[in-house]
Amino acid sequence: MTHVYTFLKSLCIASTGLLMLLIPKISSAQISTFPYTETFGASGCGLPTGFSNTGSDPWDFQNTSETYMEGLDHTSGGGCFASMDDSGGAADDSCVLTSPTFDLTSIPGAQLRFWWQNSNSTTSAPDLTGPRPWSNLYVDISTNGGTTWTRDVVALEDSQQIGWAEAIVNLAPYVSSSTVIRFRGLETRSFRSDLSLDDILIFEPQQWDAELAAIINPVSGGCGDAAATVEIQVVNNGVDTITSLPVFYQKDGGTPVVDTITTTILPASSLTHVFSTNLDLSVAGNVNLKVWTDLALDSVFTNDTLSAVIIIAPTISSYPYYQDFEAGQAGWVMSGINSSWAFGTPNKNIIQGAASGVNAFVNGGLTGTYNVNENSEVTGPCFNFSSTQGELWVSLDIWYDAEFSWDGAVLQYSTDDGISWSNVGDLNDPFNWYTDGSINGNPGGQQVGWSGTGTSGSQAWINAKHALPASISNNSKVIFRIAFGSDGSVVDDGFAFDNFAVVDYSEVDLGPDQLSLCGTSQTILKSGAMSWGDHLWSTTETTDSIIVSTQGQYWVEFTDTILDFTSSDTIVIIESTPPNINFTSAFDTIALNSSTVLDPQLPFDLDYIWTPGNFTFPYLLIRGTDYGVGTYVFNLKVTDSVLCSDQASITVTIVDFTGLDEEESASISLYPNPVSDYLNVQLSGITSDQVVLELFGMDGKRHFSRQLDAYNTDQTVIDLRDLASGMYTLVVSTENGRMTEIIVKQ
Repeated sequence: MTHVYTFLKSLCIASTGLLMLLIPKISSAQISTFPYTETFGASGCGLPTGFSNTGSDPWDFQNTSETYMEGLDHTSGGGCFASMDDSGGAADDSCVLTSPTFDLTSIPGAQLRFWWQNSNSTTSAPDLTGPRPWSNLYVDISTNGGTTWTRDVVALEDSQQIGWAEAIVNLAPYVSSSTVIRFRGLETRSFRSDLSLDDILIFEPQQWDAELAAIINPVSGGCGDAAATVEIQVVNNGVDTITSLPVFYQKDGGTPVVDTITTTILPASSLTHVFSTNLDLSVAGNVNLKVWTDLALDSVFTNDTLSAVIIIAPTISSYPYYQDFEAGQAGWVMSGINSSWAFGTPNKNIIQGAASGVNAFVNGGLTGTYNVNENSEVTGPCFNFSSTQGELWVSLDIWYDAEFSWDGAVLQYSTDDGISWSNVGDLNDPFNWYTDGSINGNPGGQQVGWSGTGTSGSQAWINAKHALPASISNNSKVIFRIAFGSDGSVVDDGFAFDNFAVVDYSEVDLGPDQLSLCGTSQTILKSGAMSWGDHLWSTTETTDSIIVSTQGQYWVEFTDTILDFTSSDTIVIIESTPPNINFTSAFDTIALNSSTVLDPQLPFDLDYIWTPGNFTFPYLLIRGTDYGVGTYVFNLKVTDSVLCSDQASITVTIVDFTGLDEEESASISLYPNPVSDYLNVQLSGITSDQVVLELFGMDGKRHFSRQLDAYNTDQTVIDLRDLASGMYTLVVSTENGRMTEIIVKQ
């Protein structure tokens, strides 16, 4: 559909310093009831009653975001405002909005207040050449019904205003029974010098008047918060300075919370205040919030109180999240300007049925077309991604039939409770993502999204999916919304979505390429996939894990049934013989003044852990004096390079053989030690008459015994040729005690 724009040109020239051509005297019903307000919404975003609108590019009245402006209307972001939309491409176009006639004689101290803004360089990057880079706004006042005018009572020239600003005019010099006010806008740059006007107020300030102007926070649709901030804006409409202002808030009719603002508030000024006590919004559902001021001498009560319904979204923490909406809207909320969203079964000219089941969201109602100048959305629950492990993906089934490049929809996310929104993905991304980058209807306040009709539309339900930004993977408060925007003409079936899913996606991962089984043990192989899907193993099993007890090559293939992605992995299982600890005996006995070696008889290239002590030696030397008399259990765990292991224990008893220890001259001399064939034993310094010489194996078996007399102990030869290699204990016993030594047989 081709858009045809008609640019009305009048003979009105609105440049400061030039005379205007004659404008007919204003004839309208006289207004004498105050305060008087005009928010541009009562007439459905049309010309307000009693106003006239002239100029070469007259004022527009709308409720959609301007491309080169900051946000929507001043009051709520969802109402109407007046706009000088510089879309004609010519500089120095003008617009004149003239008010009805006011009888101000009953309010001699009358005041005019209004809100305005013009082009914002942070979003529009306007042409900075020339002397007048911003739109100009002038206020003229007549006291004789529009016959003559005092020009430029307010002259906002060469002034950039980012966001809404308040202007205040003292009307006391212009009090009459026929006062008329006109707002003149002058475009100073083609296409980039837009101007907006909103919330006109005429009133007489009282001595004391504290107005609660807005509830800034909390906002509806956010995630649950056990300590939500309550922030308000208050205005001093009185003529006296406010130095102490009690303010209150109340949740669901409960006990009011009170603060006192002690910051000085001058007349005609405002401030924001954050309550020192936070608000518990941790439970999903609707919260009725009431806020009010309580200035002791306040004489105007109609502006003291504001109420709001704060919708707290439910929180999703388990994934994959898959919502087909067959059980209801599941915490998804429809809202917005001129919203035409509906929930149920679409039965339209183009869009027919749900993607699955019977329920879907669709704008334009279930049977009709969407609205012109629609700026609406469907907002989902809160998503907590703090425990996710893989790559986050979003998937949804969509059907779009919206005028290409003029109307369309976009998927956005917010991490600040809906204060600001960012697009998921970009134009021409894969998997049926956005089709246009210049949608004039500005879905979600920008121009990228799904747009098109006929063959450029989806023509049926299709699946669209996209990876989510890595920056939100650990965020605990993420909200998604489908935003739709349309321009002022041509409407179609709209945009529908169903089967919304968020997947914590990871490919199959069986771990290392090779894994060893120890002896007859078994292991569990897990696919590692975290979404819904179908498994197929080389063993033909279709579970997410299998038990393996034999060596060989194994593989698994997994198909994610939400994202339709397939991945696979392979692993080789080998069998390994675990090490075998071989202590000669499970028991050993040594004297307090001797030692023994605990030897597992294994290679040195294994990992050893002796306990107690956490020693890592291949063998352990036990000295009696290190431990003292007693019985001790020493544990050993041995692990090889493929993590096969064995464990064993040995008990060592340490005894105190008194007697020989006291004979300072008693000694045993052994050589050679280690020994292969014959061991020479030399005893000296023994005074006992009877001496017994014995040789024991580590298993306690006695292999040699000989009784000697004290006068024949110079040297004894023991034949060890028939003994196996290993460690042996030589024991010398007398009536006074015993001595022991360790012999190593090679």
